[in-house]
Amino acid sequence: LAADRALPRSALAAWAALREPGRVRRGATQLLYAGHLDGRTVAVLRNGDRVARYSGPGRPLEVATTGTDPSAPVALGGGRYLLAPWDTGAAVPGGDAVRVRGGVTDPLAPRTRCGRGPLLDLTGPDGGRTVGDLGGVRPVVLSYRASGSSSGASSGGSSGSSGGARRTPGRLDGTGLRLWDRLACVLPQPARPVDRADAADFWSGSVPHGGGAADWVCARLDFAGGGSAGQAALVGHAADSPLSAAAGGCDDRR
Repeated sequence: LAADRALPRSALAAWAALREPGRVRRGATQLLYAGHLDGRTVAVLRNGDRVARYSGPGRPLEVATTGTDPSAPVALGGGRYLLAPWDTGAAVPGGDAVRVRGGVTDPLAPRTRCGRGPLLDLTGPDGGRTVGDLGGVRPVVLSYRASGSSSGASSGGSSGSSGGARRTPGRLDGTGLRLWDRLACVLPQPARPVDRADAADFWSGSVPHGGGAADWVCARLDFAGGGSAGQAALVGHAADSPLSAAAGGCDDRR
C-alpha cells in the first residue's frame, strides 16, 4: 500500500463520483483496505452502512448496504475476508486455524453442498463467535438453541447481561454446526443485511411413514439497522434429504 498511493486515491475518487440519490451518505468515508490480492487490485471503502469494493480504473464500484457493525468481516473476493483489527484468532468452524496476514484471511468457503453455512470461528474481545454465509452481502453471526433451552441461551457458551437482552453467542458446538450446515441451504436468501441468525430447534425426530429423521427449526434473523423476522424450516438429517424445505414465518419465543 505504501508503494501504491494511487490506489487509495483512485478508490476514494470513484466513491466521490457517485452522485445518485441514496448511494453515498453524509459523513466521512473510511478506507478499510487497499492492496493487491491473488493478482487483483482491491480497495474497500465504508460510508455509513454501505461498503464499496473497488477493483481498479474503468471497473464499476460495487456498493452494498451491509449495516454498521464494525466487527463484521468484509468480503474481498476470491474467498478472502478482511477481519476487524481486534479479532485475534480465526479458525475453520470446529477445526484448524485459518492463516490471517495483514487482517486478510486465506481463501475459504463453507463446507456445504450449497456454498452457504458456517464460515469462521472468530476470537475477539467479547470471546468467540461463529460467522457464516447465508447468501447475503456479509457474513452473519450464527447461534443455536436446542429444544427446551431458554430464549437467551446459545450453543458454545455466551456472555452478556440478563434481563431480556440477547446474549453474545459463543462459537457453535458440534450439534449447532451440523444443524447450520443443513439449515443454511434451506433458508431463502435474506432480502436485507443480517447481523445475527439464531436457530431454535423445537423438535427433532422421525417423520411418519418412513419419511426419515428431521428437525423443526425456527430461525430468527436480526437485521442490521433494527427489526427481526422468523423463518421456519423442516431440516432433514441427511444433507440431500427431500424433507428439507422452508415453511413460512415463525416465532422463536414459543
